[in-house]
Amino acid sequence: MLAGIRPITKGSIKLLIDKKPLNKRLNNLHKHIAYMPQNPVFHTITIKDYIRDGDPKLNNKRLKKIVRELKIAETFGISFNKIFDLVIGPKGYSPSGGQSKLLALARTLYKKNVYLYLLDEPTTGLSKELKKIVLNTINNLAIESFIFCITHDLKEIKPNDQILNL
Repeated sequence: MLAGIRPITKGSIKLLIDKKPLNKRLNNLHKHIAYMPQNPVFHTITIKDYIRDGDPKLNNKRLKKIVRELKIAETFGISFNKIFDLVIGPKGYSPSGGQSKLLALARTLYKKNVYLYLLDEPTTGLSKELKKIVLNTINNLAIESFIFCITHDLKEIKPNDQILNL
């Protein structure tokens, strides 16, 4: 509901930025929320186009920085310069669970003007090395952003402001 994927049928969600309610003029709230699904779905698409998620103004520098930080090329066993044109999905390469997580996180990080990051099981299926990279990335992001992280692995999400057990 918070991400705008499902409609709110009862009650309401009140979002504050700098302790002030969001203005009702903000009609496109979903544009300011970055969502990383637990199980990303890939249509036949290049990695570059998947990460940029329809953004008409490709920022190559930003894209390369994210892919480098998450070590995506290494996990695919392909050179850094070729990873962007790799086709994934039904008519391309089928990413493993860990590779899928990294691509979904990269897509989430690439989104601009984000107030809220919703991360669903961001470390599931990752090796120890990749978990460390992802958690480092999340911790750095949390310095200036609000992160709502859904996880069963509470030991991994150590530095946090608050844990809500449901």
